[in-house]
Amino acid sequence: MRTGSDPNASLVKETPIRKTVEELAAEPRPANMSSPTEAYAHYQNRRAEGVERTIYEVEATVVACKLQMSGSYHLNLQGKTGQTLVANCIDPQFVDPKSRWAKEIAAVRKEVEATLKPGPTYIHGSHKVRIRGIGFFNRVHGQSGMAPNGLELTPVLSIEWLS
Repeated sequence: MRTGSDPNASLVKETPIRKTVEELAAEPRPANMSSPTEAYAHYQNRRAEGVERTIYEVEATVVACKLQMSGSYHLNLQGKTGQTLVANCIDPQFVDPKSRWAKEIAAVRKEVEATLKPGPTYIHGSHKVRIRGIGFFNRVHGQSGMAPNGLELTPVLSIEWLS
């Protein structure tokens, strides 16, 4: 699902919705996946209505980044109040070339690698960005920068560095 090759990828609306980090961190979870600390097997290969079928555009500050064991670049986005949200830049080698977003995922990955140079430990900084990604309710299990509701942007589809 995170790579856009799932059967529900066609249900994701093309037009991005502008939100703040704080607004996304306050989004309610779907009733049938209400606990942020539980895993929901029935959503492993399908998207919940609403948030998981929406592309969001967020202006935030990247305050930390890291290369995950999965190969994804984990970005910690921070809003104006200090609230954080995770955004994941998927490793394109794990993306089906037929994925709806294969080109965008590869382009974002290259851009983040060139600008932030993520490694296996967290790199901290302050990089203002405008980022687009698809909403995804992950399981909260102590991830750095995770919103309390488990909402993250995965995959990231575009990133623009702001001055």
